[in-house]
Formats: sequence, C-alpha cells, structure tokens
Amino acid sequence: MKRYVAAALCLAAALCLFSGCKKQTEEPVELPAETEEQQPAQVPNPMTEVTSPDDFAPLAVYISAPQGAENVKYYTISGETAEIQFDYAGASYVYRAALSDKDISGVYEEFKADPGIYAAGEGDTAVALLVQTAKSGGKLATWQLGSASFSLYTTSPLSDDDIVAVCKAVTSVDLAKTLSLLKNLK
Repeated sequence: MKRYVAAALCLAAALCLFSGCKKQTEEPVELPAETEEQQPAQVPNPMTEVTSPDDFAPLAVYISAPQGAENVKYYTISGETAEIQFDYAGASYVYRAALSDKDISGVYEEFKADPGIYAAGEGDTAVALLVQTAKSGGKLATWQLGSASFSLYTTSPLSDDDIVAVCKAVTSVDLAKTLSLLKNLK
C-alpha cells in the first residue's frame, strides 16, 4: 500500500510540474498603421540658394568669392546669414557673414591653443583676423566690422599665411561694401 501511495504522490507531483509547462502560442500583435500625424516632423532646410552676392543686400552684409574661385554657390541661411561655398587655390571654403555678435561659422571642432591675429583692410575697414587651427587640421578665420561678423573656413591643412591671403582677397572688396550697407541701416 505504501508503494501505491508513493507512486500516486509521485504521479501527482509530476502532473503538477508538467501541467504548467504547456507551450503557449502567442498571437502576433498588429500595430496600427502610421498616420501622417504620427510621422516624425521634417525640419525644413534653412539654406536657400541665391544667384549672386547682390542677393545678400537685405541682410546688410556683402561677401564675394575671390577672383579665380571655382564651383561658387551662394546661399542665405534662415534669412539671416550669407554663405558662399567655393574652391580656390586647391582648397574648398565656406565663407559666411551676418549681423551678429555670435559665432556664425558653423564650425564645431576643437581648436589648438594660441590663435594667430592678423590685420586686413585699411582705414574704416581695418579689421583683426583671428586665425585658429582645428585639431583636425582645418583653418578658421573670423573677423568683425561694426555689427557684422565674418568667418572663412576650410578643412584643408593650410598655413596661417595661406588663409590670411584668401581673407585679404575677399576683404579688399567685401568690407567696403558691407560698411556702406551698415551705414544705410542707421
């Protein structure tokens, strides 16, 4: 009799253990179709291509590519910043200007210590060029004329003298025209 009780208990225990192990099949869950309202918002491109430096006049700044530049493209950014992209003397550049006292370069790299300071322009258009070398090797030159900020950037590993020469080529025209636009604002 003890055997039957022991066997019955073992059988009951086994049934209890294995009864919870029944494999359950999960029904696939159908997700609702995305509606236009649920799709991520698309950010509009803030850059608008324009045809020439004359299109920057409403921004009260003037910038131009140096003579001999190739692949020149003109843009406005958010209706506030003028930008020119161009190739010149074996390097590609992004040149910007805006009425701003903030950094308008759009360059978010780390720079080496000890930037160089150089002079450009004459008289009312004399400016100090701040030239910084990015840790990646590129060069960023920035300067101010009144309430207008300027930046010239290249990813090419140029010398300070090389980027200063490009800055002087563009500032020889651009500073006088920007100063004239700034005077018309007053």
